[in-house]
Amino acid sequence: MQRVDIAFLTIAFQRGGAERVISTLSHSLKFTSMLVLYADAKLGYPFNGKVMCLDGSSPSRIWPSRFLRRVIRLHHVLKNFRVSRLISFMPRPNILALLLKWSGLYCGQLIINEVSVLSRRPIGSTMKWCITHLYSKADLIVVPSRYIRDELVDRFGVPANKVSIIHNPFDLKAIAQLLLEPITLPWTDKDVRIVVSAGRLTALKGFDVLIKAFAAVRSKMNVRLMILGDGECDAQLRQLAAELGLTSDIYFAGWQSNPYAFFARADIFVLSSHNEGFGNVIVESMCCGLPVISTDCPGGPAEILGDGEYGILVPPNNPEALADAILRVLQNDELRQFLARISLVRCQDFDVSTIVKRWNEEVAPCHV
Repeated sequence: MQRVDIAFLTIAFQRGGAERVISTLSHSLKFTSMLVLYADAKLGYPFNGKVMCLDGSSPSRIWPSRFLRRVIRLHHVLKNFRVSRLISFMPRPNILALLLKWSGLYCGQLIINEVSVLSRRPIGSTMKWCITHLYSKADLIVVPSRYIRDELVDRFGVPANKVSIIHNPFDLKAIAQLLLEPITLPWTDKDVRIVVSAGRLTALKGFDVLIKAFAAVRSKMNVRLMILGDGECDAQLRQLAAELGLTSDIYFAGWQSNPYAFFARADIFVLSSHNEGFGNVIVESMCCGLPVISTDCPGGPAEILGDGEYGILVPPNNPEALADAILRVLQNDELRQFLARISLVRCQDFDVSTIVKRWNEEVAPCHV
């Protein structure tokens, strides 16, 4: 069998931030790649390499049997393809990979990625024990923000020298082309201002806070709101919009394969999350030249915005503060144009060419 330089391990390959990072890395790193998934699923992003599935067509429904099956199959995959570097994403795949490394069944370089604000996630005692005692067995732990690094070190006792901050990569050239694609919006008003936000429609993203803030803004000026994304809170958010009399003012656009075309038609981008491991949509909107308003929530937003140098930060779960910030930007052309210019400057720091250099520096020293 052909030797594989890097195997990426994750649960599935749907529409998520970690999956997009893996996709970008598979096309950009100077190594042959393989994608190893827990279960067979439709690929939400293109992957440059072979795709394997640990569970096969009929995974066991019993958790211990299913886990053991994955351990055995992952061991065989890594051995058969002589994988010299394993890069895992998400807590459960991280634990699976770490157990292989700890047991001596895998002797190559292991890099695990932690992209979540763990203190704000419902992790049980078993997972907490694994993070505290097994994460240090990795050769390297990559995190997208200093907040997650500090949390791993201070809260979970992970050695600081094992943790490296590598921001998520973005293909600025591709985005510059995608934002030009034509779209149709439900409004034809020429003088209307448009606020846009995007993300999974979950409680964590705080879209209810955004809608309440938007109601206050709408009472004072001609403005519309676009929300891109799908999720379990869709019906609840539409109901809230209806209760506030905003049904015709809010466009729930659903998940969009090209959000950049929508960003390019807006005036400002707003993130209302309660926590964000990094905040991909902030950078994506900046690539489209949008001013950014974000909650100063645990995670990456403040780091992306340079603690307020490249955008406006407001307290989380505060509709009044969010509304004030939106009005301040929409009613001040000079401020809005300034924020748009510095967004285009800041996003250059996350270009794929810059970020991939960091990845190559981390994986290149391995010669297993």
